[in-house]
Amino acid sequence: QDVRITNSYFYRNEVYDGGGAIAAIGAGLSVENCLFIANFAEIVGGGAIYFFPGDGKELRVVNSNFIENFVDEGEGAALSVLGKTEVFNSIFQDGWVGEGNLDVDPEFISGSFQLTENSPAINAGLNSAISTSTDFYGESRKVGSNVDIGVAEFQSLPVFSVTSFVLIDAKTDQPI
Repeated sequence: QDVRITNSYFYRNEVYDGGGAIAAIGAGLSVENCLFIANFAEIVGGGAIYFFPGDGKELRVVNSNFIENFVDEGEGAALSVLGKTEVFNSIFQDGWVGEGNLDVDPEFISGSFQLTENSPAINAGLNSAISTSTDFYGESRKVGSNVDIGVAEFQSLPVFSVTSFVLIDAKTDQPI
């Protein structure tokens, strides 16, 4: 059976033998709009994901972030892959070869996985790869020309409207 993981985050998971967050063995795996941060595997590899597929199975990663994942021994701080793999439109600390992949800071709002207004993840995702209409927070998944990379879609800055105002004299501190 193939597995699809969408709009999920994996934070500070630790294992001894491969796949700090996920070990997919014998199955296909699709990861869409997810965040992997500070996951750890002691040996084998795959600080975030260890993938050892069954016949004809593949790993597909799209619109996801991989940050500060690591492994003590073996290869693949983010991914350790032993099969067919498609990885695109994702952010990898230390990079990953693939169309649309970036090696940048996604620029989260402090204390959250939401993006700042200047994040390079905004509109950097692949629209054809999304399978849900909402993000991790239940907000619209597509705002702008393209979906964003990661679990949270940038929703725009709040808009304030002014319905009335009062001018104050700076010298007297009284309304004008």
